[in-house]
Amino acid sequence: MAFPPDFIEELNKVTSISRILGKFVTWDSKKTKAAKGDYWACCPFHEEKTPSFHATESRGTYYCFSCHEKGNAFTFLQKSRGMSFTDAVRFLAAEANLPLPELTGKEKEQAEKVNHLIKIHEIAANHYQEQLHLESGKPALDYLDSRGLKSSIIEEFGIGYAPNNLDVIKILNLAGFSQEQIVEAGLAKPSDRGNGIYTTFRDRIMFPIQDSRARIIAFGGRAMNPDTPAKYLNSPNTSIFNKGVVLYNLHNASSSVNDDNRLLVVEGYMDVIALHQAGFVASVAPLGTAVTPEHLAQLLRLSQQPVFAMDGDEAGIRAAKRVVDLVLPELVPGKSVLFSTLPDGLDPDDLIRKRGIPGIRDCLNKAMELNDFIWASETVGKRFDTYNSRTILRGILDAKINLIKNFSVRETLKHDLRKRQFDKFNKGKKLIEASEQSKQVKESLNKTGKLNKGSELFFMEATLISLCLYHPDIIESEIGNLESYDFETDGLNGIRSELLSETESKASSSDSILDILKEGEYSQEIQELLDIGEINILPEIADQNALTEARVLFQEILYWLQILKEEKNLKQEITSSPEKEYNPDLLNELKDTTLKRESIESNILEQDTATSQNGTSEQMDDTVHLKAIIASALTTDNSTFQNGSAPKPSEKAMPPDHNVVVMDNSHRVPKEDYDELMNLLSK
Repeated sequence: MAFPPDFIEELNKVTSISRILGKFVTWDSKKTKAAKGDYWACCPFHEEKTPSFHATESRGTYYCFSCHEKGNAFTFLQKSRGMSFTDAVRFLAAEANLPLPELTGKEKEQAEKVNHLIKIHEIAANHYQEQLHLESGKPALDYLDSRGLKSSIIEEFGIGYAPNNLDVIKILNLAGFSQEQIVEAGLAKPSDRGNGIYTTFRDRIMFPIQDSRARIIAFGGRAMNPDTPAKYLNSPNTSIFNKGVVLYNLHNASSSVNDDNRLLVVEGYMDVIALHQAGFVASVAPLGTAVTPEHLAQLLRLSQQPVFAMDGDEAGIRAAKRVVDLVLPELVPGKSVLFSTLPDGLDPDDLIRKRGIPGIRDCLNKAMELNDFIWASETVGKRFDTYNSRTILRGILDAKINLIKNFSVRETLKHDLRKRQFDKFNKGKKLIEASEQSKQVKESLNKTGKLNKGSELFFMEATLISLCLYHPDIIESEIGNLESYDFETDGLNGIRSELLSETESKASSSDSILDILKEGEYSQEIQELLDIGEINILPEIADQNALTEARVLFQEILYWLQILKEEKNLKQEITSSPEKEYNPDLLNELKDTTLKRESIESNILEQDTATSQNGTSEQMDDTVHLKAIIASALTTDNSTFQNGSAPKPSEKAMPPDHNVVVMDNSHRVPKEDYDELMNLLSK
């Protein structure tokens, strides 16, 4: 609704900012000088113990000298209470006993339409609640009872039951609403046969969805029949409901968030209701979608640090990682998020029923800071014993750091993640250990689904397949290379076969190859690929118009993979050869292949410097990488020497020919070549 400027100006004049803000903050008795219109409090936008939040009655404004939040009564209600501007105006007008201005023609028409839609939902909600307590609704009521919901909670949340009939349409028709209005409200759909309408919700437990003013604007329904394709169904988007904007239970949570009631973000209706019943009243959930930027903006307005309590499975971790990418650009001093990873296989509702309130409190008390979660989700259980793997990690972390717009927050996170990398890599730990805090993250990350994501090689091969999925034109020009290359995992080989098959068939369907494959035999593997954030952030994949760049990257990666396979075959040939004589040509070929592979890597991935313990910065030399490879080539068990030391001569008696050195594995190495290798490795 558009309000006349004169009305807003008048409302601003008659509004007492100290009285409005005093409903939500406690004015400090020592610093506040009410007689002078000078008010102080601990800032509601960030945690602090010494008051730095200042309101001036004469100007009608507030300012925090710590986090720099500022504004007037309108902005305060929007930022701290999650109200829309219209709702803030209505709230302040009611507080000031100032009547709202008359609506214009179009505004009046729109307001009447909204009122009709609200009334339709109100009547439907009453009908569903009545049905829950009839004989037809008994199975639904028994189900709610089995989930531990008290009758008072069922009533408070207005939970009902939609029977498998057209009664709600008949009731709404009798109330004076047309079929078109019922369809517009999302409670019915036109029949495919063209004769009337049918109800959207049938044989479902009904959860009313309310806006910030506690008005019912939509429904969510849980199917009673386990064979129903959609277990949960939400109302379609309407002129009063947008599932990408609305958060379930926000109207309750917005008035409950405080130091004792942290804002919790969970995944479903039952989680919110169970938490509310257990005393965690500041709980919300998205409505069948991933968290959106609009959701996040509301959450950060209500709380300095909302807690995302994600389900303790791989999908929950993926959802949390998507939240990370959303929140990073919005970070400012005093605003962040926490992540509470639940035990594997349990959602908040399950956890409360199995472990009670102490169980959920324990998880929330162990909630991870944003920086801890980023580090754990990208490192726990992964090996970083090669320069390339550490470079990939550096690239992933840098990409996240660069998403942050605020300079001070960006530099703080960068310093933290750099220090973590330095501490881990310079202490010689090849496997990142899981802290007590991140055990649940580790367990979830280790559940890789159908794709084996544990190796650096998989990452590059997965990038190759992803380029084809997003840029199918690459397939025809590279079909020979795709056919001949043997991927390390069955999952990627399967996706490759499907890609080639769909390309060859040239189906006339308007659906893209990606859409077709998502419905096929390898649908789960496809979805796992789509959820790998470090691949999807590549500009060649993120930009659908970057076909030329994608084709170049495809060719570079494929060439790198072919060199890698050649290197692997040479190492295997050297170490498995039954011959005792040392073959310098074969080893030189291995050295050349290794250097070629690392040269390619330096072009694909941004090279960086490795900081030594004494603080100096040294460029990594190819010989450092060759040390382990040459050592492994000269030992029968294909293992490197402790601490990266060079291969040593055998302690057996030297042969009469002092121009030959006999290694531990009985390989005979010309003394001249051995000395050359030692010089190379000592550089």
